[in-house]
Amino acid sequence: MKTAIKLVLVYLGLQAFIMILYMIPGVIHCLVTGEDIKELNTASTLSQAVALSMIMMGYYLWKRGYISKEKSNWSIVSPKYLAATVIITLPMIWVLDALISPLHLPNFAEESFNMLQQGWIGILSISILAPILEELLFRGAITKKLLSLYSPKVAILLSALVFGVIHWNPAQVVPAFLIGLLLAWMYYRTGSLIPVIVIHIINNSLSVFLNAKYPEVDSVIELVGDPTAYWMLTTAAAAIVACTFMYMSRTRIACGWKQQPVEVETEIETENE
Repeated sequence: MKTAIKLVLVYLGLQAFIMILYMIPGVIHCLVTGEDIKELNTASTLSQAVALSMIMMGYYLWKRGYISKEKSNWSIVSPKYLAATVIITLPMIWVLDALISPLHLPNFAEESFNMLQQGWIGILSISILAPILEELLFRGAITKKLLSLYSPKVAILLSALVFGVIHWNPAQVVPAFLIGLLLAWMYYRTGSLIPVIVIHIINNSLSVFLNAKYPEVDSVIELVGDPTAYWMLTTAAAAIVACTFMYMSRTRIACGWKQQPVEVETEIETENE
């Protein structure tokens, strides 16, 4: 658990340090010229700082040996499994929205999220860089370490808790925890980062698209409009998630999680190809 805490602190520290570093020239300029600090292009600064902090964190993970070079770590597992990964994502997001939206949790990060989407660097950071970096960090490094120390159930739970808490924003903590359970479980079962990265990219990209296309809509039920149609679609989405999860649970690749480095066999033990 010490490794997880250390990596999270490094990640947060890098974000804070780079943000301050980016803000200093603008603040000095305003102090010298007398311009209003509020006139600073904070959207551009935020986007560049977030992107750079992710790149730097990825470099840190690579230099410290947290990014596995094992071929199995970058495997699609199987074409069918990757297809199932894509299939489960959209209905899972729908079901999570149905569970979370009635709670009306405050969204403290909404303004920052909107600012990031004002330029292509911010959009790229949310849609691509964040999913890749967070999977390298939370699954490839933290979950992997936890699996070497604890039982799979405990490791998956702790991994999801860390993933949820790191999002800090009430509107994101609960869904991040629930998605974190699925992602950690998938990583434990396959030893591969590709499926979890795919889910993460789809999830974040969809959030960006919906926020840009329907900025005034806060939940899927508002988007659908008709409550009856909404609950019918929600039931169908839940059924798809359950069936796809059952199919994915048939696949397990033997991973020596208690060994370092992780050794992964190439044969899928239970899936019938």
